[in-house]
Amino acid sequence: YNFNYKHFINPISNINRNVGIIREEGSNSDREMAAAFLHAGHNVIDINTFDLIKNEKLLDNFDGLAFVGGFSYADVLGSSKGWASVINNNQTIKKQFNRFFIRDNTFSIGVCNGCQLMIQLGWLGEGISMNKNDSGRFESRFSSVKVNKTNCEMTKDLEELVFGIWVAHGEGKFEIENKKLLELKENNQIVFQYVDFEKNVTQSYPHNP
Repeated sequence: YNFNYKHFINPISNINRNVGIIREEGSNSDREMAAAFLHAGHNVIDINTFDLIKNEKLLDNFDGLAFVGGFSYADVLGSSKGWASVINNNQTIKKQFNRFFIRDNTFSIGVCNGCQLMIQLGWLGEGISMNKNDSGRFESRFSSVKVNKTNCEMTKDLEELVFGIWVAHGEGKFEIENKKLLELKENNQIVFQYVDFEKNVTQSYPHNP
């Protein structure tokens, strides 16, 4: 594949979905994310803040958005807070994201810094926050997760699969209010859970970092 993917139309795909890879100053792994969606058969478009400012209807053309990881604006205000401020304080950008979010035919994924951003924007709902790890330090380790049965399009055929995944974060601890956690469980909306060497779901460190 040609990774000059400012606007890459997948020549071998019959899916014909447009996925925007959203990045900002300090973001990383955007090319790996683009490669994943290309190999899944999607069209991929690279997007940054200036693109959204120049075209106030840009996101209206997308079926999916992927917020990539990294250290946006060096995380100087905290994880993803600078990135969220850029979006929330620019009406042109904020309106685009709001229109995308309320459409019923779109999907989105946030990884690392991108997941922290989605929480800051309220896209995961009320009662969810991402805070500093219990260890009080940056965790970088290869952990194992199990795929739960959910309606998530990306994992619908992978139920009960256990696989390794790299984690690298200082603020990676999900804290969920009891009411919200009950809602997520009842609606089968928890896609992955950390597991130990016996493949049992665990809260124990270091299996769950």
